[in-house]
Amino acid sequence: MVNFSIAWDWCFMGHTAEGINREMTSALESAFRNRNFAPPKQSLGIPKLCLLKQSAQSESHLSAGKPEDPEFHRNLLRGLLPSLEFVIRHEMCVVAEVFPQKLPNTSENLSVFPVDPYDNTGYSCSLCYHELSNTYMHCWGCEQLLQKDFNVCSQCYGLEMHRRFHVMNINVDAQNSAFNHTGAFGASTAHKGSCDEGNLCPKCAGGQECCCTCHSNFSIEQRFFSNDGLSKLLSATRKIVGMQRIPFFDEVSPRLEAVANFREGALQQMTKSTRKVRKKRVGSTHASVVRKKRK
Repeated sequence: MVNFSIAWDWCFMGHTAEGINREMTSALESAFRNRNFAPPKQSLGIPKLCLLKQSAQSESHLSAGKPEDPEFHRNLLRGLLPSLEFVIRHEMCVVAEVFPQKLPNTSENLSVFPVDPYDNTGYSCSLCYHELSNTYMHCWGCEQLLQKDFNVCSQCYGLEMHRRFHVMNINVDAQNSAFNHTGAFGASTAHKGSCDEGNLCPKCAGGQECCCTCHSNFSIEQRFFSNDGLSKLLSATRKIVGMQRIPFFDEVSPRLEAVANFREGALQQMTKSTRKVRKKRVGSTHASVVRKKRK
C-alpha cells in the first residue's frame, strides 16, 4: 500500500503566461463555487491570498531592478494580472463605499492586537466559508464578550447575513449574547429598561437575551494591504505588463463575476441552517461554562 500526502498550502500556477492565467482562474472559480453547496464547503486552498502575495513579490522584484530572472517574474505578472484586476476590485469596493481608510493588520502591534493576520485560523467566512484573503468584517461583540473570532466576508455582510444567530459555543446554543453571536438582535433598544436586571450585557447594558447591540458592532479589517496598497500594486503591475497582455484578457473578469455571486438556493439554505437552533434561556445549568481568553 502506498500513502500519499498532499499539501494544500502551495498553489500551482503553470509555466506560460496563458497557462498561469488558466490555472489561477480555475482555482478561483472552484473556490467561489464551493459557497453554493448546501451547506457551503470550505476550500482547502487559499488562491486569492496566493495571487495577492505572489503579485506583490514579483512586482517588488522587478521594481527594485533585481537581476535574477526578470522575464520569469514579468511572465508571472502577465498571467496573474487578469485575475488580480478582478480580486483587487472586489477587495477595494466595500472599503471605499462604506468604511473609512485604515492601516492593515500587519501595521498593528501584534502583541496586543486581537487577531493575527499571519495565522490561517479564522480567515474563512464564518457563514459561507469563503477565503478571507485580505478584507473582512470582524464582530467586536464576539471579540469582547466571547473572546472568539466571528469574521465574515464583505459579500455576506453586504447581504446582512451577519444579522442572525450563530452558535459560537458548542455547549450552549441559547440566543444569549454572552455565549453566542446574536446579530439578529440588531440595534433595537425597544426592550431596554424592561430586561432582566440580572441578565444585562456588561458592555451595552442591553438584555443578553433580547436587545444586546454588541454583536451588531462590526469593523472592516485588512490583513496585509490597505486600499492604497492594493491600488498601488495594481497600477504597478499594469505598468510592468504594459501592452503585453495575454489573449482573451478581457474574458477573465466576466467569467469570475459569473461564479462570484451566491446562487439564490445557497442563500436560502444558509438561512435555514442558522434557524435550526433551540430557543431557550440560559439558566443555572449554563452558569458554569468557562470562556477562556484566546491566546
